[in-house]
Amino acid sequence: MKTNFLKISLLTLVVSAFSMFTFTSCDKDDDTTPDVIKTKIVGTWDFTSFKVDNSEYMGVIVDSASVTFEEFTGAQGDFEQSIVYADGEQEEIIGKYTVDETKKEVKMTYDGETEIVKITFTTSDKMEWITTQDGEQVVAKTERRD
Repeated sequence: MKTNFLKISLLTLVVSAFSMFTFTSCDKDDDTTPDVIKTKIVGTWDFTSFKVDNSEYMGVIVDSASVTFEEFTGAQGDFEQSIVYADGEQEEIIGKYTVDETKKEVKMTYDGETEIVKITFTTSDKMEWITTQDGEQVVAKTERRD
């Protein structure tokens, strides 16, 4: 009888110890963030709204605008932004971008300038970004071009 009790207790102890090591996970596994922005941002996005301090510029000052984000090569990617103003003038901005997934920010660098944009994906084909330019808040809405 003592032998059976001892075997069962020993078996229970071994199974419990095995379970503890099998079902535990590292804290690092829980802290990993998938590259959501880095993968979702790739492509061409057409601006549908561009507000500076709540004043809409699309259709008033800006006729059309788009931005294309290329896939990352190493630690950064290339981007190109095209703007057509209502008076017919055009502007092309070409530069590099990096992504901070934790802060949900995209850092765009071009012509010695740096702009940090807060990114939100409202749907898989709609993106909103918020930034500050010349001390004024800019809120832009974009749609993915097919």
